[in-house]
Amino acid sequence: MPIRSSVNQYLGANAHFLSYCQSSDKTKRKRWEGFHNAYIVKIQETLGSALEPYGYVVDNVTSLQVRERDPEASHEPNGFYLEKSDAGVFYDPEPDHSYLTPVSNRAMLSGTLTLPIPETFRMDETRYLHALAVRDVRETDDFNKIVAWIEVLSPSNKLGGADARDYVNKRLTLVAAEIPLIEIDLLHKQLPVIEGIPVYRPGRGQATDAKPYSISVTDPRPDVQLSGYTEVFSFAVDEPFPIVPVPLLGELSHSFDFGVPFNQTLALPVHYRVVDYEQLPEDFDTYQTRDQVAVQNRMRIVQLHHNELDQGPFPVTNSLPLKTDNPLFGASSDDLEV
Repeated sequence: MPIRSSVNQYLGANAHFLSYCQSSDKTKRKRWEGFHNAYIVKIQETLGSALEPYGYVVDNVTSLQVRERDPEASHEPNGFYLEKSDAGVFYDPEPDHSYLTPVSNRAMLSGTLTLPIPETFRMDETRYLHALAVRDVRETDDFNKIVAWIEVLSPSNKLGGADARDYVNKRLTLVAAEIPLIEIDLLHKQLPVIEGIPVYRPGRGQATDAKPYSISVTDPRPDVQLSGYTEVFSFAVDEPFPIVPVPLLGELSHSFDFGVPFNQTLALPVHYRVVDYEQLPEDFDTYQTRDQVAVQNRMRIVQLHHNELDQGPFPVTNSLPLKTDNPLFGASSDDLEV
């Protein structure tokens, strides 16, 4: 009998659900688009509520007006196109209104990897510098200033995807405009967008210390080539989402847990009902050994607490081995030693 719960039973990203969304079955893969859109709405709601007291608003239809130009030409063309984000943070000052000042907490947070921005693009230095030179970016919103740009990566954004090249250009556009970029990558089966992140997926270049999920914060201020950086917060199966700094004006930032809107999104029936904790995730062999063990341990705990999952997730202990070696873990809670 399937075991399902509207409460995310993982401490962090739900490996069962995310594997379903990356299935080789096209029908199942379509679930990602709905989740992606709903997750962005929840980010807008939760992050927006957290930042509103400080004079910031979060919009999920953020756009920049970009004009192509040739730095060697004597004239500039009038053609424009729009770059759109999944979510954007704006500063929205009100005259004669005093907002609270957020505490600068960036120094209190550290990622698993920090890289100079030029090292995060898969292109030679000449092309990188040229790409920065040929972007003219203007804001088209009604607010005062875009202070952060948020992207939840989709399969099409990643290497080999239909929109991969366009996404690289978008990253360059934001860097050129000195707009901090937050990228949430929950797709373990594809290569990372950012150069320098250890490769997780099986195959050529796989790193044994790689983790399946990451949130990256790229801050090109005040100078993209000299002091800009990308800080990567990687996390494994059944590890909590990292608390990451959302850059604000100047040196200020706000610590935020993107796991909160993730759990709210997964709680929707259209999403959590595709998860069956009695069955291994789709393409289980695409997870590295330590994450396979984490999945199996999580399934054991869920099976043990199957009548009280609304109170989960429960801590995993090492005192609950299966009585029999069942690689498919289709066992019920009766097979657990207590």
